[in-house]
Amino acid sequence: YTTTAKGDVILTAREPITAQDPVSLEFFSPLSLSQYDQQIESRKDSSWRQKLRAETGLLAEIAPVPFRKVDNETPERLQRRILQARLLGVREATLSAAERKLQRARQELGILPPTRLERHLLRQEVRRVVGVTRPKTVADALGLRPGEPFRLDRSRFQQMQQSSLFETSDTRAMRGNDEQVQLRVQVVEQGARE
Repeated sequence: YTTTAKGDVILTAREPITAQDPVSLEFFSPLSLSQYDQQIESRKDSSWRQKLRAETGLLAEIAPVPFRKVDNETPERLQRRILQARLLGVREATLSAAERKLQRARQELGILPPTRLERHLLRQEVRRVVGVTRPKTVADALGLRPGEPFRLDRSRFQQMQQSSLFETSDTRAMRGNDEQVQLRVQVVEQGARE
């Protein structure tokens, strides 16, 4: 905004510009039953000492400590501890408390909350895979062109979500340091299995 000599305020607005790569795709696949069974078996095999060490480490991480600051490393460190504790079969109450702490740390740092597929990844219900759909295919379907104003057409977006291309998808528009916007799409492709 600018102000005139009279003190009037003039507001100016700019449309965000679509990034050079309008769409980034991340692919996920649900675990097969045999992989899920292997995880359950590995939890049974972990010793009580490993579980105790993982649970006490997680509890120490989430305990309220005066003057402890949340730094940029906190969410990633906490996420790793939750993942390790989940693998070892730590109690669900402790894991839930740690996930709430992770959410608060992300909020405090201004980090967006995890998408649905990222939460499934944390719980090890899906894994990252290589997909076959090209980002340009999605960008063309949505009418996103590099360098043009970023406009997401709701009807095109709904058509993409309801198409037979993806079983499920999570989408976020991410603004870079250069003020350009890229659509980040996390998907499970139709029929994707590990």
